Amino acid sequence: MNGCATLETEKSSISRDAMLLLVDFKWLMAGQGYWLDVARWGCDTEYRRHLVAAALRSENATVRSAALRLTAQTELTALPS
Repeated sequence: MNGCATLETEKSSISRDAMLLLVDFKWLMAGQGYWLDVARWGCDTEYRRHLVAAALRSENATVRSAALRLTAQTELTALPS
């Protein structure tokens, strides 16, 4: 096991709005070729930073906007590399 919380535990610690934002981001990223693992997202800061940075580099304005909203919602600091 990788030490990450289970999805059930993760759901209980995240607000409904944050979960909806995350699911929206997950599907937008799937359209960009990235498969977001929600359980890993909840416990791996580097993983979150990598995905947000990739989204911020996207040519798709909707993807970039979702990354910015998610970053603001979760107070995640992610600067593109």
